[in-house]
Amino acid sequence: MRNKKLTYILIPVVILLWGYIFYKIFWGARNTNEYVNYRQIKADTLTIKPEEFEYDLLVNYTDPFLKNRTVKRDAIKKQNEQTNQSRRVNTRRRRTQATRWPNIKYGGIITNESSEKITILVEIDNSKCLMNIGEERKGVIIMHYYPDSIIVKYKEEEKTILK
Repeated sequence: MRNKKLTYILIPVVILLWGYIFYKIFWGARNTNEYVNYRQIKADTLTIKPEEFEYDLLVNYTDPFLKNRTVKRDAIKKQNEQTNQSRRVNTRRRRTQATRWPNIKYGGIITNESSEKITILVEIDNSKCLMNIGEERKGVIIMHYYPDSIIVKYKEEEKTILK
């Protein structure tokens, strides 16, 4: 009997609560006049003026990496002056010829299961080649291989070619 009384009390409370929630969702928001007309806002009110800050750095602390090492500023200045003078003396530049590399593409590796010999697929100037380590084709020598790249040598210069 007691449970029936509690049920008769709680059912109207739940109905009133859900009615209030639906009222707020559907009709409660319509009565407010808080709409903003963005065309009426002037551009002057929207500009944000940056604040000016001045920072003073305090650099009179010791270097944490050179705690036990003393460095004299005069010695550093003298060393810089000496290097600047040596740079001024050697103003003649050495011209190095830029090596024009052929177009090289790395295709991958082929492993012979019986002899465990590795053959590398390389495309040099649009001609496909099967090469081994140390082999030379069109002046290109394969020095070393990796699954994703190879190291090649051309006219005493080494270069890494990615897959």
